[in-house]
Amino acid sequence: KTYAYRLVGRGRVGEREAYVLAFEPLDPRATESLYRGRVWIDRQTFVRLRMTVIQPELEPPVISNEENQLYEPWIGPDGMEYWLLTSTDSQQVWKTGGRNFVVRRKLTFETLEINPHAEAFRSRRAASYASSNQMLRDTDEGFRYLERQADGSRTVKQGVDTNQLFAAAGAFKDSSRDLTPLGGVNYFDYDFLGRKVQLNVLFAGALAFVTASKPELFGRKIDFTAEATGVGIRFDRKVFVADRESEFERTRSRPQNLGLRLGVPLGKFVKLNLVGDATWRDFSLSDEAKGGIDTFNQDQGASLRYLVPEDHVETAGTLELEFNRRGFTVAASASAASRSDWKPFGLFDEAGGTFLAYTGGELQDPASYVPIPDPPLEDSYRRWQLSAFKEWYLPKFQKLRGEVNLLDGSALDQFSRYEFSFFGDDRLNGFSGSGVRFDEGLIARAGYSFNLFEVIRLDAALENAWVEERDSPAGRQSFTGLGLSANLVGPWKTVINLNWGVALASDIPELEGEQEFLLLVFKLF
Repeated sequence: KTYAYRLVGRGRVGEREAYVLAFEPLDPRATESLYRGRVWIDRQTFVRLRMTVIQPELEPPVISNEENQLYEPWIGPDGMEYWLLTSTDSQQVWKTGGRNFVVRRKLTFETLEINPHAEAFRSRRAASYASSNQMLRDTDEGFRYLERQADGSRTVKQGVDTNQLFAAAGAFKDSSRDLTPLGGVNYFDYDFLGRKVQLNVLFAGALAFVTASKPELFGRKIDFTAEATGVGIRFDRKVFVADRESEFERTRSRPQNLGLRLGVPLGKFVKLNLVGDATWRDFSLSDEAKGGIDTFNQDQGASLRYLVPEDHVETAGTLELEFNRRGFTVAASASAASRSDWKPFGLFDEAGGTFLAYTGGELQDPASYVPIPDPPLEDSYRRWQLSAFKEWYLPKFQKLRGEVNLLDGSALDQFSRYEFSFFGDDRLNGFSGSGVRFDEGLIARAGYSFNLFEVIRLDAALENAWVEERDSPAGRQSFTGLGLSANLVGPWKTVINLNWGVALASDIPELEGEQEFLLLVFKLF
């Protein structure tokens, strides 16, 4: 009686003709998590064949749920035909740490027993209670865990644990860093101090990350997030001219970041994010560059040196618009950034008082360097991105996915251009920290994954990037990477994650065969 129904047309489900009815709550202002959707009714027997439903107004961290349900006939022990739910294909959108995460799930019932014998049912239920399997009971307050007691019985657990402590260990390597060990702890609480604040703290020695998020600000669906990142190691920044590295220009940088995010939902499937960032960046010349320049000066009687950028605070504002539905994710963003202090940087000839440009020849050959005017100071710049993602389910716990990312910007320089990283839209397996920078690019990804015995998940991704640095003689360049990853549950309540990438092909031959990996082991307490 709380719903209104209307006939919206006719359709087919398999070989069956159906009436299509739309339904929605009678009260459009209802705040309860009531379904809206369509149902397909068989025109001959009036049984339910299919339903598509949307469930908004959910409690965070889940903010929406959309399901496609299919029904099929099953024959009971009495010989009668029963139409029962046999599969659901659903998408949930979770809001964690101020970001939307799309959770896809496909559930198929391969075997159904209708009205089994009472004694057989009781025996199987008792065996389930006595097992070590996780069990839940549907109560008036929602699903609650059934805790196994010492005598084998089960009792409903009162209250819900909102926090979890992990020990974390691992190692990381890419083209900008040698093998770097990681070790520390991770603490997560999605109801910190009973204020419905999601708190996550990760400390892993060389890396610290803290985020606090309020999913419902002022009792509304607006979310607010503050986050900070601290890095204790310096990353090498390489520079390539055409297909050769200018080793005299290799610098090191270490960023520290503070960010604020405000998320505003626009309907059930669209979200607008307002993001503000402040990043402290310091710079130094690498030991390899210092040694190479010293050798050049001694051999050539020159006075060449590299002027590193001014340490500064970079502030940026970003607008993000994101759409999630039916396995599709489409996102667009635009940002503007400004530096607090900025001065000319690059190779500088003190004797001639001019900046020099490396032309790509022998590093120790003076003819490989030509005088240029002072580089323009771009103390502000802009970026914009567009991405689209889709995944498809296959039988036997397999899945395919495809993704495309467009990246562009203006007034970009060596320290603001896009570069291949280990995370984010500009990731390219095998090329993290490689030093390839670009003003505009297209990155396409194809992935395959499968679940083995519900214990190990294996993923493979083949990726290609077509990128270009404006005004570079190299023109448009192509890079191909392969990535493999595994997630598995280990002994003693451990979760193991391994990511490995290799550069398969590159228009910069020096980068072919480069590898990267990240190993993380989490121990739950």
